[in-house]
Amino acid sequence: MKNFKKIVALLLCVVFVVAMVSVSVAEPAEETGEKNYSNITIIMANYSQPTSIYGQRVQDFADYLEEHSGGKITCQIFFNEEFCGGREELDYLRDGALDIVCSSIGPIGKVIPFFGIDFDGDGYEESVELEYKLMVENEESAAIIQNACEAKGFHILPAFGVGESWYPSKTEIKSWDDFTKANFGAERVINVYDKLGLHSQQMAMSDIYESLSRGVIDATGTALPNLMSNRFYDVCPYLLTGVGGTINCAMCINLDFWNSLTEDDQALIIEANDYSVETATENSKALKEESLKTFEEAGCTVNVFSQEDVDLYNSLNGQCNYDSFYELAEQEGLVDEFNRFVEIWSEYTGTEIEFK
Repeated sequence: MKNFKKIVALLLCVVFVVAMVSVSVAEPAEETGEKNYSNITIIMANYSQPTSIYGQRVQDFADYLEEHSGGKITCQIFFNEEFCGGREELDYLRDGALDIVCSSIGPIGKVIPFFGIDFDGDGYEESVELEYKLMVENEESAAIIQNACEAKGFHILPAFGVGESWYPSKTEIKSWDDFTKANFGAERVINVYDKLGLHSQQMAMSDIYESLSRGVIDATGTALPNLMSNRFYDVCPYLLTGVGGTINCAMCINLDFWNSLTEDDQALIIEANDYSVETATENSKALKEESLKTFEEAGCTVNVFSQEDVDLYNSLNGQCNYDSFYELAEQEGLVDEFNRFVEIWSEYTGTEIEFK
């Protein structure tokens, strides 16, 4: 009997020890921060080529997700308008055909009036800083943007600016007065050009080079990737820099898809976006230096607006954009939010706006 009791006691001790070991093994798994990532393939689209600044950013985003999820989260990316046209990406996203798109300011600004206000400053670094303040740091303006986007069926993550818009020209432009006398050809923003009192005509990017070479137009203005890929330095002896802000590009996520993700999935996607913004910003700075060197080596005379002319441009452009997108704010029932957002923007930039 005594031996039997000893055996029972021994067995109970063994059971107790095993139970304690099980608990001690299970608890650290929670403490070490094991993540609850979903096994998913995200369907993404970006209208640009994979080697562009935009394309590189999307690939960096996808690579970060796959690496840090241990291969659980992967992305199928449709580049170069393989899935749909760049202006249609947001429509397909909202319909659920795409999970995430890296969209430029144009499509977003067609439905969200706040993106009609250039997130610009006196230069690229200042523009990037302003963008962060409006979309992240300032909780009020960030909430205004996010609420409007989610009402349209998508969640938006902080954008990044591709860089300054530069103006190659056939005639020398050194001041605002010169700027207003030039005949511009542009792919977009013609209404803004007109309201700024500029002489302009709309044409496809593929036609601008030929129009410049034949003297049909005097100048054009676009983001650095377009300037380099279209080799405008071959036909334009002059280049104006330091005017206008950045061309923004933001990760937009179908709202139903976003809400279906685990908290860990969402946190990792935010991390991946931040990482891609950081790498894209560095790539943009490198592109700016490379572009300037290329234009100078091609024999172009590079001019920069005076601070007085930059301030004048920003003031006129800010009021022009406000007036242009106020109508959209009325249509969307966002007048109060639009005015408040522009008020915050104007406080940061020091730009005076005549509010309606």
